[in-house]
Amino acid sequence: MLLSEQWVLVTGGARGLGAAITRALVREGASVVVNYHKSESLALALKEELGERVLPLQADVTNRVAVARLFEAARAQTGQPIASVVNNALADFQFDGDTRPPIDSIDWARFQQQLDGSLKGALDTLQAAAPGMRARGSAASST
Repeated sequence: MLLSEQWVLVTGGARGLGAAITRALVREGASVVVNYHKSESLALALKEELGERVLPLQADVTNRVAVARLFEAARAQTGQPIASVVNNALADFQFDGDTRPPIDSIDWARFQQQLDGSLKGALDTLQAAAPGMRARGSAASST
């Protein structure tokens, strides 16, 4: 399937690397659902910059219900399922170097937050995408 025939979801697509990915996809002909968690103003600025081929939608990718709503809203507004996914979102995290707790006192919750953001969020997103991808012929069926 050509990029010009797809809506691609970029999680965390409104800032930093995600915004660069969004711009590159649009430049190459794709339409992009820009998922954001807290960066609404940046997502709207990307839509203003790049035009109608950008659809900003808010969702916390670590929340299955929010992800399902994101996919429903995308399909309702575009008339087609998301055909590709770029999992770029990271949970709120500070690379705080010397201010983080030392190894002997850091707690698991600091690591769990990152796992939920990068792994659980990716799993939630891919599972929500699979039915639409299969319908478009862009995902392998499970065995």
